[in-house]
Amino acid sequence: MKKLRGSVSLFAATVFLLVASVITATIRSARIHGAKVMVRTASSMALDSVFAEYDSQLFSEFGILLFDGKQGQKEVSKETLAGKLWNYMQYNLDSHKDLYFSGSSDLYGITGNGVSVDRLITATEHGGLLWQDMAVDYEKYAKPVNLATEYLGFQETNKEAKAVQEISDKIVECTEQILKINNKVRILVGLVDGVKCPETGIDYSEIETEESFIKKFCPFEPTYDNLRINQPLLSSIISGKVVDPLSNLDRAEKYLQIGQTKEAEDELYLISGLAGECLRRIDNTDMIGKFVGADMETLKEGIEEADELISGNSEYLSDDVLEGLAEEITQIKQYREVMAEEVCDVEKINGAVVRNRAVLERIIHEISEINVNGDSEKVQGQLMKLRETIKSYSFEGLEFNYSSLGVSSEDTSILDALSDFIENGILSIVLPDGKSVSYVSVPRLPDSASNVCGKTKDTSMLTAGGDSASLLAKNIIYTEYVMDNFASFMDDGGTVINYEVEYIICGENTDKKNLTETVMRIAALRSGVNMVYLLTDSDKKSDAYTLAVSMAGATALEPVIRLLQYTIMYVWAFAEGLSDVRRLFAGEKIEIMKTEDTWNLSFDKLLSHDFSSNSDSKSKNGLDYEMFLRILLYLESDSIKAAYTMDLVEFYMIVNHDKKFRLKDYVYGMEISTSYRLKGMRDSYAEKSVYTY
Repeated sequence: MKKLRGSVSLFAATVFLLVASVITATIRSARIHGAKVMVRTASSMALDSVFAEYDSQLFSEFGILLFDGKQGQKEVSKETLAGKLWNYMQYNLDSHKDLYFSGSSDLYGITGNGVSVDRLITATEHGGLLWQDMAVDYEKYAKPVNLATEYLGFQETNKEAKAVQEISDKIVECTEQILKINNKVRILVGLVDGVKCPETGIDYSEIETEESFIKKFCPFEPTYDNLRINQPLLSSIISGKVVDPLSNLDRAEKYLQIGQTKEAEDELYLISGLAGECLRRIDNTDMIGKFVGADMETLKEGIEEADELISGNSEYLSDDVLEGLAEEITQIKQYREVMAEEVCDVEKINGAVVRNRAVLERIIHEISEINVNGDSEKVQGQLMKLRETIKSYSFEGLEFNYSSLGVSSEDTSILDALSDFIENGILSIVLPDGKSVSYVSVPRLPDSASNVCGKTKDTSMLTAGGDSASLLAKNIIYTEYVMDNFASFMDDGGTVINYEVEYIICGENTDKKNLTETVMRIAALRSGVNMVYLLTDSDKKSDAYTLAVSMAGATALEPVIRLLQYTIMYVWAFAEGLSDVRRLFAGEKIEIMKTEDTWNLSFDKLLSHDFSSNSDSKSKNGLDYEMFLRILLYLESDSIKAAYTMDLVEFYMIVNHDKKFRLKDYVYGMEISTSYRLKGMRDSYAEKSVYTY
């Protein structure tokens, strides 16, 4: 047999081809990967170069790193920034660029298609929280912050003070719940009975009604008893506004008997429309009723929690404090019982709403099933069924006690006069002799940071991604940043406005308004602590009760008198808070908890509108005005604080450096894509890079 020649050579060639393919594939992969690293490095270096052009004035004055995204143009342009980045990158990707004799070889052969800026992150995004993060990063290295002693002053308070404050907060929560319940019950009156019930009560000389209400669907004679409105005048008025759907049904049957199907259909549509109208009111009532029920449960739980706090802290509380707090809880309990028994039964209303919703839904469904042009016997059966369904609509459980909802006859002129004096003469009350108020207006720019950043009081977006301790520290550090960089009433004045810290807290458009609002907030803070003391002072409580009796009249119910007494005590506590602010403006310090010796505003001084300080009430220990500003800053939303801080930064930069300065044009971060190809390859590649300060 003849031997085959060349078989070894063919085998070797095949093996060599495979090896060569592996080698070339490896080289190709290494080249692609190396080019990717080169492009990534070039992108990073280009971003470094662009971000190195931060505004030095902004950094030196406020410690914030940002660069101007406009780059000399009228507005921020992604294309301009992309071109600048590409120009920087070319020096790293092309070893021959701008060189006549480079003496090097380009192993990668990278040919760039260009750079695109996919996203710009400006200083005003995310509700101003980016600004807050940058300020905190700067401040925590610029200044050490004592988180405990400087802010909370807990080292100066004893266990009794802590317990009283906690119980007082719970009492305030219960009071707020009562106010919420009151307002919602008044809304229910309009939804159910169609009687508008303002906060001041129903004025029977000028009764106002709603166009749509649950009892408007009235399938029976609208008598006093049937309407379940226990006020004759209201019952008479509402009886003229209700509609009897059975009358429409009667007319529909008569029209069918004489063959007028179109008219019969119209009458059925009127019933369906009325049912739909009332169904919407039932939905609203159901929602409000559930809210009231939930608020009542919350109030009940709050009272129980307050009782538990009192009993749990009884070893720290003096007998006078225990007696005063327990009496206040008792009054709240009685008020809850009055609401539940004498105004309306929320549970019954909720039950009636559920029952009647089902009835109205059946009515609408049954009408939709009726074909007036169909079989007459079937139609008659459907109409009989519809009649029974309509009759099942009931007002049982939908009742209010109008004797508790009328306009109060109490004479609150004394209290109103005092409140009016406090509200209208606020600065004249608190300013010491020799102090004047600035009337400088805050510049209002349509594209200022606070207008474009999407500021919000919602704190849900602010607490994501951090534990409570870190968020607390962040909040306090930012507060210190504000106090270090901006002026307040106690300073010599700011750059553009004089009360800069007050503006960050309040955001009003004049120095005077910002100072007034700040005074009100500090007085409100102080009023809570002052109220705690009033609850324990039997003489002052007796004075408030005596005035409440004279205001309410001899025939007033005890809960009304107690409520007026509580209102007088609150006004008194707030007025003492204003007296505290006056002392703060005079450079004094205010003790955290009041005593008989440090209480300034006697009952006679309160009624005579005399807010002058008592020389014997001065305290060497406590909190000064700037510390109260810190507390207000701490309590404000992070987003609000950051937004108004950015406003002040813009004002400063506009006045001192650049009239066109806007933080919305200043870049904090950037995301880019670099598109490129390799010489000798048809594929195109892309590399993404992200950079922030």
